[in-house]
Amino acid sequence: MEHNASLSDEKDLRVEDALLQKAVGYTWTETTREYKVVQGEDGEEERVLTKEKSVTRHVSGDLSAQMYWLSHRQGGAWQGEDQPGEAGVVILPAADPEPLPQEEGADGHDH
Repeated sequence: MEHNASLSDEKDLRVEDALLQKAVGYTWTETTREYKVVQGEDGEEERVLTKEKSVTRHVSGDLSAQMYWLSHRQGGAWQGEDQPGEAGVVILPAADPEPLPQEEGADGHDH
């Protein structure tokens, strides 16, 4: 039974690591290869690498994963316990809307 427990612990750690990466973001390298099929000296077809391109990509942190992580790791500080009845609610200040630009009428005057 101990083997199953250690396997379960290992899986839990993998999920925890994946959640942390999703929360904070990560960078990875994507490699694309193009091949051409040619006939070799022995008459057999073989693939020959003709082009290889590597691109580094970045995935930004995910707000939902951040909130989930913090609410479970930091407890009350991120669960809204300081505001009874509103657990998990984050209240943001209202944004001041920018005034819309005035349109000019056909006569060139603002309306």
